[in-house]
Amino acid sequence: MTDLGPHTIQLRLVGTVKNIAFWLRLLDELGYVHHVSEPQPGRGQQIRVYATVSRRAPLAGGKS
Repeated sequence: MTDLGPHTIQLRLVGTVKNIAFWLRLLDELGYVHHVSEPQPGRGQQIRVYATVSRRAPLAGGKS
């Protein structure tokens, strides 16, 4: 696993296209979404997407 820094996480999102789109938009409002993978087929109507999310700024004071 690579060191992504203290304010970065890797996610695996599983759900319908509509649900994944909702969560990616929400995460992009809260942070910086990057390295989003191509959708991979899952079970039934679900897909799987991997993404990396970083915080845009410190939550309160201190160093970023």
